[in-house]
Amino acid sequence: MFSRAKELNLFDGLDHVDFDLLKSIAEFTRGFEVERIPFWQWEKAILEGYRVFQLLKTNKGGSVQLDIVAHALTYIAPLAR
Repeated sequence: MFSRAKELNLFDGLDHVDFDLLKSIAEFTRGFEVERIPFWQWEKAILEGYRVFQLLKTNKGGSVQLDIVAHALTYIAPLAR
């Protein structure tokens, strides 16, 4: 996953994940509980995860808040020092 992400500038500016990568994820997760997760949820998780990762890098830190019910990942900038 990270290898593909590096090739694609950590998905910066992209609004989709290529289908081959999503199929690979389906293969890797076969036999585990998460194999039932549809491709669109994997895609959203990947794109949101890398979006927040980029913000953490750019701002040299911060916090991440996860709302499992809403399937939302929120970045909170670090407090000014």
